[in-house]
Amino acid sequence: VGLSSVTITTSEVIAAGAFVNVHNSTGSKVRNASCSTGREAHGYTLLGAASAAPCVVYLGGSNTAVSSKTPGAQQFLSTAGASTETAPTTSTYIVQRVGVALSATSISFEPQPPITLA
Repeated sequence: VGLSSVTITTSEVIAAGAFVNVHNSTGSKVRNASCSTGREAHGYTLLGAASAAPCVVYLGGSNTAVSSKTPGAQQFLSTAGASTETAPTTSTYIVQRVGVALSATSISFEPQPPITLA
């Protein structure tokens, strides 16, 4: 069984390994997920894409286009499609666990519902 994925047009440049947010902008579009703007992660990409280009979004499995992760460490959504091993603490940011690092270059994508910090 292959990984579940969809191809969606981007609304901005997306880097390989980015966690992404699906949104409506005259149809389904994808952009970088970000804790600072409330854009929760719905999936991730393995290849980068230019703005207004098709982008394959993976909805499960392992994001193997990342680096410098600590195996076993929880991964939280950061800014610009990135992840961090420290949950955000800034007021109005969202905290979303996106998975766990399986190795220095792999995150098992296990998204949880985001929580907005007061």
